[in-house]
Amino acid sequence: ECPHLVQLGNFTPHGTNQFRPKQRQTDDDADGADRHHPHRNSRLGGDAATDDSIVNCSQGTDCVGDVVGAMRKTQHCRREDQRHGKQRVDAAFFIGELALVFMLAGRVHKMKASTATGMFMFYAALNGATMSFIFLAYTMSSIASTFFICAGTFAVCSIFGWITKRDLTGLGSFMFMGLIGIIVASIVNIFLRSPAMQMMISYIGVLVFTGLTAYDTQKLKTMALSQPAGLDAAVVRKGAIVGALTLYLDFILMFQYLLMIFGGSRE
Repeated sequence: ECPHLVQLGNFTPHGTNQFRPKQRQTDDDADGADRHHPHRNSRLGGDAATDDSIVNCSQGTDCVGDVVGAMRKTQHCRREDQRHGKQRVDAAFFIGELALVFMLAGRVHKMKASTATGMFMFYAALNGATMSFIFLAYTMSSIASTFFICAGTFAVCSIFGWITKRDLTGLGSFMFMGLIGIIVASIVNIFLRSPAMQMMISYIGVLVFTGLTAYDTQKLKTMALSQPAGLDAAVVRKGAIVGALTLYLDFILMFQYLLMIFGGSRE
């Protein structure tokens, strides 16, 4: 409550921030008595002070409204900065993931099997540390529910790629084109900072990595069935690392995009 309300002895509330004066005596005798009575004179002087109090109270209310409006604008700007920073982190994470995977997959055949295994474990640990930011940005319940949605989707797509008799090579090529489009759109959105564009990228990303999961599973099945019987164990181990790396990337990026769609922000 406004502290000036204490001084409103001759006024009663009438609505919000409005005050209705009590009815005064209007006959001439009462006015004359007021002019000669000292207590009445002091009361009339108090009316003027009360009017000033009302003005001060109104001005104080306006000041409080300005302060509240400024605080809300500050909080809105802070939330916008956090959202834009998160979008930049997501785009950088996505591009960095792909660059690291392509580099590792391209050099794995030139490495020893033990070195390739160590690089894969290092990549998984680094990826886990990088993904830890989601616990600061999203609620635990939304992370858990999104994880189970992603795990179920990944399992269904992988099983489909394993058991289908249809050649998914054409699908894989189409999805790879979609992946290139996502990379370009993510780089552009770093500068545009458009929430609508980011959401569109997320939906397309889920579709792309859903198709790539089925395609990569079928490709790994074909590689396993077509390898010679006397193939060196180190070569088999490197192929397994490449396959695990590919499916691991499909799952992580699918989970990331699903989290952008279904994840509940802590803000």
